[in-house]
Amino acid sequence: MISDKSIIVAECLQELGFDSLESYAVEMIRKQLVDEIQKSSSEIEKFESKYGMDYAEFSSRFAELSQWNLFEKENDSMDWKAETRMIRIYEKRLAALA
Repeated sequence: MISDKSIIVAECLQELGFDSLESYAVEMIRKQLVDEIQKSSSEIEKFESKYGMDYAEFSSRFAELSQWNLFEKENDSMDWKAETRMIRIYEKRLAALA
C-alpha cells in the first residue's frame, strides 16, 4: 500500500524534474559536496594568504617560519592539512557520483 506521503513525494519529485528519489538525492549531495569544497577552499586561501605560500611549501619551511609561534603554526598546520584532505575526499565522492 502506497501512503499519501509517498504519493506527494513522487509528485513533488516529478514536478521538480527528477525521475526518482535517488536522482534527487544524488543532485542534493552533489550540491552539498560543491559547497563543502568551496568552504574548504576558502579556509585554505586564508592560510595561503597568511603565510604567503601553499601547504607544501609551508610544510617544508615550517621550522624556519619564525614570525609565528610554534603553537599557532602547529594549529594552522593541522587545520590546513585537514582542509586539504577534505577537499580530496569531497572531490573523489563528487567524481564517483558523476
